[in-house]
Amino acid sequence: MTTPSSSLMSVHSHPVDGPVTYRLDVAGHLDDHWSDRLGGVDLVHNDDATTTLTVAVVDQAQLHGVLVGIRGLGVSLLALQRIQEPASSVPT
Repeated sequence: MTTPSSSLMSVHSHPVDGPVTYRLDVAGHLDDHWSDRLGGVDLVHNDDATTTLTVAVVDQAQLHGVLVGIRGLGVSLLALQRIQEPASSVPT
């Protein structure tokens, strides 16, 4: 069994140490009531029959909770993108 090298892990590792915003695209149009059920995410219904969810999370556990909720809905996750860095990592 091989393990990733520490240099590879550091390149792809993005710890959450403050509020971070993520954009998730899923297949289909989710009903608006799922916003609260998924932790208060913003939902946008797109013309291409997808839904974009935007959520600010305080840690990885909260992000994983949203992902588990999406998995529980049985919809396909099409994309996950970090769109905002934590305030502590922004140069001053």
